[in-house]
Amino acid sequence: AFYVNTGNISMCKTEMSGNGKDGSEIKTTNGGAIALYNGTFSFGDDSVIKTNAASGNGGGLYISNESPTAITCVGGSYEENIANLGGGIYASGPINLTFAANVENNRANNGGGLYLDGGVNMTFGYKDTSDDEEISGLIVRNEANGTGTDGVGGGIYLNEGTLSFAATENHYWHVGHFHHADRKEYADCIVEVHNTLAARDAYAHNGGWR
Repeated sequence: AFYVNTGNISMCKTEMSGNGKDGSEIKTTNGGAIALYNGTFSFGDDSVIKTNAASGNGGGLYISNESPTAITCVGGSYEENIANLGGGIYASGPINLTFAANVENNRANNGGGLYLDGGVNMTFGYKDTSDDEEISGLIVRNEANGTGTDGVGGGIYLNEGTLSFAATENHYWHVGHFHHADRKEYADCIVEVHNTLAARDAYAHNGGWR
């Protein structure tokens, strides 16, 4: 729908849906709804990006920046988008991403909700210092459905970056793909690992482990 090179996008009370495809055939490579290169993006106030598709990366939103950039996504939702990497959102480069939106029911081979690559620093949650209003978000029911070595990061896939939480007091992480269940309590976070029927390594997966 949108391709922007070295520009700025601001969305307010806007819906973008059904882009990047013709029937069941996906026509767009990157950024089913929006592909943004070397620009800034502001998204919020009940905007919706949903049911878009890309054969490459970023079913809903694709952002790739070469220089340090601040991106703000506060409010709104990304729903039912599909891609290879980053069903809802794909972001790459030295980006400081402030994120407090809903990401639901998106699908990708890796990073069903979000795929963050190449030095993205994401802060989840937002606090308005003018009135102390705290805005959080949801990352729920997203799916990384790749096979083989794919299928990683149903909610978020983070590569070479950081992830921090702002407007969230308690964090509880459920993860899997380990042989033994485990539960650890940290200062502000509980991590619970669920055992799964998975081989311990590639050698075992290919029949070497008995």
